[in-house]
Amino acid sequence: MPSEEHPNTDTPNIFVKNIDIQYVEFKDQGAESYYLGITAVNGTVFFNNIKELSLEGRLIFQGNNIYNERRCACQWYIQDPSVTLTSDEYVKAAGVGWRALQNATSNLLTLDIHTGETWWKKTYKLIMIYNEDIILSAEKVITNLDSPYSCYIE
Repeated sequence: MPSEEHPNTDTPNIFVKNIDIQYVEFKDQGAESYYLGITAVNGTVFFNNIKELSLEGRLIFQGNNIYNERRCACQWYIQDPSVTLTSDEYVKAAGVGWRALQNATSNLLTLDIHTGETWWKKTYKLIMIYNEDIILSAEKVITNLDSPYSCYIE
């Protein structure tokens, strides 16, 4: 017998009226979309006296790396909050807060980063223009756990 201490749990007590059910067809965006990824070949963290890390860009279409030097233009950037719209370093493709890296690449897709260049954390961005009309970007954060500097926010 139901009581206030033991309510009736045998009888359904949830009623729904006027349900409108809709569904969305799943479509694999990878089949029709371009994707720019950054692979950290030997990791994203400096520790145990690792002296260099490498970042490599990959242009993916239909699951395959389709990078072609003749059809792609690449540029690496580092996050820099001092870059504003009026700065000489400002590049429209990267946006505010990104400074282009000069002479820091071993080739267009690879960026070599040395431990002394990263005091704590830095974010790198790769901008790729494919076929002169498709602009893609990707970012990767590098951390230096061997840094002699400490950052505390209170």
